[in-house]
Amino acid sequence: MAKYISNAVGIQHEVNGLRKWANNQEKDDEKSTDDEVEKMLLTICEQVGINGQNLIRHSETLQKAAKAVMSYIKLIKGCRP
Repeated sequence: MAKYISNAVGIQHEVNGLRKWANNQEKDDEKSTDDEVEKMLLTICEQVGINGQNLIRHSETLQKAAKAVMSYIKLIKGCRP
């Protein structure tokens, strides 16, 4: 959790982009490719200590993997001192 707290602002920026993608709220001219989303997801996972490759491999879709990470980040944010 300490690793998350030190990177919280940067991670939150990435999570906001991931949330827009996962909820289909990106504007047409901002749409991310699956490769871009996967890279963003792996970056977030690395910053919070999650094995992103395994998460993606074991999730049915990239969207489900993204939503799992967003739920985890929300949980961590609730635990901050």
